Amino acid sequence: MDTDLRSNGIYEQTQTGLYMLRVKVPGGVLAAGQVRTLCAVADQLADGHLHLTTRMSVELHGLRRDRLEHAVGRLGPAGLTSRGACGGTVRGVAVSTPAGPGRAPAVALARCIHARCTGNPAFEGLPKKFKVGVDAGYDGARHLIQDVGLVYAGSVGGQARWDVWLAGGLGRAPAEGLPYASALPEERVLPVIGAVVRVYREHVPPGKRLKHLVASVGREAFFSLVDGELPAPEPRPRPAEAAGPRPAGDRTRPVVVRVFAGDLSASRFSRLARIAERRCAGQLTLLPSQDVALHPESPAGRPALERELDAAGWAGQHGDGTVAMQVCPGARTCPKALAPTREVAGRVLDSLGPRGRAFSWAVCGCPNSCAQPQVTDAGVLCSGLVRDATGDRTPRFDLLRRDGTGLGRAVVERASLDELLEVIAAWD
Repeated sequence: MDTDLRSNGIYEQTQTGLYMLRVKVPGGVLAAGQVRTLCAVADQLADGHLHLTTRMSVELHGLRRDRLEHAVGRLGPAGLTSRGACGGTVRGVAVSTPAGPGRAPAVALARCIHARCTGNPAFEGLPKKFKVGVDAGYDGARHLIQDVGLVYAGSVGGQARWDVWLAGGLGRAPAEGLPYASALPEERVLPVIGAVVRVYREHVPPGKRLKHLVASVGREAFFSLVDGELPAPEPRPRPAEAAGPRPAGDRTRPVVVRVFAGDLSASRFSRLARIAERRCAGQLTLLPSQDVALHPESPAGRPALERELDAAGWAGQHGDGTVAMQVCPGARTCPKALAPTREVAGRVLDSLGPRGRAFSWAVCGCPNSCAQPQVTDAGVLCSGLVRDATGDRTPRFDLLRRDGTGLGRAVVERASLDELLEVIAAWD
């Protein structure tokens, strides 16, 4: 195994001597057999649990150093890889749309990008992480937080076309992605990604994201740099200044199984895989809400799928009325986290009335924004620590609301947890 742990999807945890292994899932689609492999590695080499991320990767926690190489080696035969899941690489390619006419081309493109970038030196050794996301439409705002955001713009002559957004990112200084091209033919998508990566490598210092280059040189100068890296420059289809939402099209929904904080045991994940084999053509789809979507083979099969989920212990955790809640691992395992996010998320859930339960939520343990609270309807962000009267350092939280087409903005800042919960409860 490469001695660069991060290039192989490995981070050291808060606990001394323990490591996290992140596995890429391009497009979020897993076969049941792949789930079984992940669960076996979790049970035999890690702590027996799996964590589903907001970028539709799967993390295994609690691995000892001497087990890392064995764990990584188990992935390849199942068609999985952790290569490039961490560090200065093109990370896992996310698809945020679980249904609709644009989903199939989005997943296909995500897999193509994954195949081109993973393990390719041209897409590794970058100043920092580089994120690519593919969306089937403009229902959400996830295209705004990617280094390269691609939104399905229909098909012409049998070839998919994509709107291209560049240089978005969250963290301590969120920046919305910029519209770069409209209805780009799919054959030109990979050359554009390659051009953007070359600009990033050549013009951005270590530790910085692409958005910092835009802040330094400006939008048009940045676009000119990208244009200059394209292998065969052509007139670029320029977008309108404000690209409007497109109709979502087919709104048929899968059965969404809620997974609180994205954490589940290997035994429960294996149970979902067995149900998927019987009812869903052997496939499961990971969602940015850290949940699992199961697509019945036909609409008539949905009731039987729901009954089987209930019998397997998922009653009340799927269907209408359940709350989408994205939660980062928090202080339990992450060295950068400032708050115990699972506990905070649990108290937020307990505070929600009917209005709050209709929102999508995110709880993030530090300003790095891994839980993406700026793209959910409402989000809780731990923005810092303060010393209380006893001298203990306690978390302070921002409450974000998204209303419109951009990123969420703070409506409450630097509140204690109790103050935050009072505001949330008062919404009803």
